[in-house]
Amino acid sequence: SKVPSREVWDLYQTYLNLAGSDERLAFRRDNPDLDAWGQVYFGWEPAEGRVRGQIEPWRSSLARELADLERRIAEMKKRLPK
Repeated sequence: SKVPSREVWDLYQTYLNLAGSDERLAFRRDNPDLDAWGQVYFGWEPAEGRVRGQIEPWRSSLARELADLERRIAEMKKRLPK
């Protein structure tokens, strides 16, 4: 159906606010109902086959940044007066 459910419409609104194409593809992969509707309504190619190679480097980079931030926070906590 070209008319999405309320849930899919809400997911689509979130999708529109995502910054980059990798984020959007990952979001579609994580929300298959949205991806299926987009295939019908917009003619999207399925996200499943396209996302993995493009998003994994982004996730790895994000994981490295998170680890660095956690390390820096731990260092700052050590410097706080007790």
